[in-house]
Amino acid sequence: MARRLSAVLLCGLAGCASMDESMRVERGPKLRDFERPRIVEGGVTGKVTIDPMAPGKLSLALSGYDTCRTERVEEFAEEHIRERRGAGAGASISAGVLFSAASAVALGLSFALSKEPDRTHLDGAGRYGPSQSQTARAWSIGLVCFGVPALAVGLVQWLRTGEEIETVKVEQIAGQRDETCNVRAVDGPVYLRMEDGSAVGPVPTSGGVLSFEAKPLKGPVDSFVFYEREVSLDEGSKSLVIAFNGCAKLERESLADPAAVATGALLKRLEATRACRHLRGDAVAAEQTRLEEELGRRREGGEAGTFLPGAKSLKSFEEATQAYPPRFTLHDGSADLAQGLDALTNQNVLVRGRVQAGLSPNIGVVAYADREVFVFLPSDAPWVHDDFPLGSSVELVGVVSGLQTVGERTAPLVRAVWMRKVR
Repeated sequence: MARRLSAVLLCGLAGCASMDESMRVERGPKLRDFERPRIVEGGVTGKVTIDPMAPGKLSLALSGYDTCRTERVEEFAEEHIRERRGAGAGASISAGVLFSAASAVALGLSFALSKEPDRTHLDGAGRYGPSQSQTARAWSIGLVCFGVPALAVGLVQWLRTGEEIETVKVEQIAGQRDETCNVRAVDGPVYLRMEDGSAVGPVPTSGGVLSFEAKPLKGPVDSFVFYEREVSLDEGSKSLVIAFNGCAKLERESLADPAAVATGALLKRLEATRACRHLRGDAVAAEQTRLEEELGRRREGGEAGTFLPGAKSLKSFEEATQAYPPRFTLHDGSADLAQGLDALTNQNVLVRGRVQAGLSPNIGVVAYADREVFVFLPSDAPWVHDDFPLGSSVELVGVVSGLQTVGERTAPLVRAVWMRKVR
């Protein structure tokens, strides 16, 4: 019975042995490289076509596609190392050995000591004190009660101390390549999103193609929406939509005399005419000519309608940008560098470049990318007396007035509203 009780006590002590655990991960060698193909969600693209003989009708062919993704995967061996360390295993073993050895020494001495009771002490019951042998054995029992548990705990901790290593394979995506695949015609409801934010539709499709007339539309088309997703258009299709909007505007709004309209309306109609000319060609050439002549007359005359109210009282570059919000931005790397002179003429632009030359007191040359523009400096502008040395970096807001020839140079002329130096 005593042996069983001792075993139970030792098991309980073993359970009380505390261990410190830690986990670390070490990346091993690369095992292999491989490519893994995947198909992820794609989108919808559209191709716009317009018959030049019927510019009032637009056709849109829809194509759905998936994205075929090829991932370049690197596979590594990875070791997950779990470390277990006994907290104070060494001290427990040392204490256990010391106390157990002392207990054994005390027990051994008890056989050599006197077994006669201590007659110098007498308790209340009239009994003599314990003998020297009994006292030594009592100390032996006390020491063994400390030594054996400490030794057991230390040994359990020592036996549990060590590492467990688990080797696993891990993958790391080193790169990916996306390609359009599984292109197919799609059908479904298509909505026309107008520039004012309203929607027209749905317009049904047949064989992935839809067509609509310009006459029912009350404004320019901005984009197309297919199942709440915007249809992506290529640059050619975007240009055709702009041309379609221009022709539709000319059909909706007739103009008998350009001199009778405000400059803002005149500019918008001229922009629409230029866009429509890509479809109708010479059919709107006469209209474009008379609009440009009227606008040129107003600009040369400095009429109030040509410039925004308060333009001459502008006090900063920021105010000029707000009064003349740039339609195009011209600088190194700008996407608007592809715009032709027809698209830039009579439009607000923001130019960033370097002062290349001064041709006269009120005309300078600013170069950007591989191009240059003439800059007309109004004599009454508050910034015109600032110093703009050759080679200095500047930015300016102005209006493109068309092509100008000064001496042997020919370049677009920008009537500056505000110009300033930049770092």
